[in-house]
Amino acid sequence: MVRSTAATTAGCLPNASGRVTVHPLGPVEDLHVEVSGLPANVDFDFFVIQVPDRPFGMAWYQGDIQTDANGRGVGDFVGRFSVETFVVATGATSAPDTLPVGSFPDATTNPATNPIQM
Repeated sequence: MVRSTAATTAGCLPNASGRVTVHPLGPVEDLHVEVSGLPANVDFDFFVIQVPDRPFGMAWYQGDIQTDANGRGVGDFVGRFSVETFVVATGATSAPDTLPVGSFPDATTNPATNPIQM
């Protein structure tokens, strides 16, 4: 886990660090995330992304990590996090628009894509 080039250049969260480990659990894995050097008592959205810099590539929201009074947080997420993890869409189809009106626009169709290794 690394800070983006833009965050590093801007001096954003200069003490931030993180460590990610993946532990096999039979047919799935546990993605164990430890962060430190962050603001205290803040709920962070954790995304899995292809690369740390814009445009980030494919990404998905995995969950939240809450920091404690010392700016440390831990998240454990169960899913597929192996070299076999990929996304594929053999064709475009409709996608649900479930966010409240006025939040931000959801795509209402997905793009077709060959398999993309995550």
